[in-house]
Amino acid sequence: MDECRENWDPYFKRWMLKLVDLSLRASVGMFNESWYKQKRGVPTGGSLCVQIANIAVYYIMRDLVYSDESLMEHIKSVKRYIDDGSGAFSGTKRQFGEFIKKVNDKISCHGLNIDEHCIEDPGEYVAFLDIQFCFNGDGNLKTDLYVKETDSRSYLYDGSSHPNHTFSSIVYSTSLRLRRIINNSAASNHTTTNSSILVPTSPDSGIRVISTYDSDKDLRDVVMNLEPALTASRSFSSAESSSGLGSTQSAPPTKKKSLFNFVNPFAPEVDIYTRSSD
Repeated sequence: MDECRENWDPYFKRWMLKLVDLSLRASVGMFNESWYKQKRGVPTGGSLCVQIANIAVYYIMRDLVYSDESLMEHIKSVKRYIDDGSGAFSGTKRQFGEFIKKVNDKISCHGLNIDEHCIEDPGEYVAFLDIQFCFNGDGNLKTDLYVKETDSRSYLYDGSSHPNHTFSSIVYSTSLRLRRIINNSAASNHTTTNSSILVPTSPDSGIRVISTYDSDKDLRDVVMNLEPALTASRSFSSAESSSGLGSTQSAPPTKKKSLFNFVNPFAPEVDIYTRSSD
């Protein structure tokens, strides 16, 4: 406040600090019919936790790291949000490892430690929050969605009692998130995502399932096992009748077009996996 809000009244600043203190001391919770009060740290999910964590980490990093010109010699750019940071480093991977060690030595006295880090060559993706980004050979920024390996990507059980608009809003907001994050040309063709999504396409190509990572094998197996039942259902059978899918005019009697096409988004060219059933 002294640096960024010099025009604030001292009385107002003191009042603001008392509110912060009250918010921290008001962190309580119930477990097994007993109340517990937090002794130290910032309450997870508290109304001020993000702001306080950002202020605290920035204060320490600026005081011990950012202000050290010799330490920041190879750092060309840096961005940070709470405990997640990213930037551009000019040097070798070994030099970057030495840089991280020096940073940890400086901030360890405050209980901070960078226990996970990675560095990639230009053109290779690195992660920052839920985004992975890189710069291509022309220096252009490329971004894609980043999904942790431990993320099950489970949003809502399909048998939940939520109203119908909740399900549609999840699909809408997820698609909006993909549109906001992904900026490369492949995304516009629905071929580069790090999520498993269903994309309705033309009747001739069926429903395209865009998936990635080996973890999606279970998804493909489940969908393919359920395909006969789905195809026989009223929704899809009526669609086939009106569009000509599965009719003798569009396919031989012994072959039936697959309802789903599985797309591998990270192949050099889009691979579409289909299954024909006798």
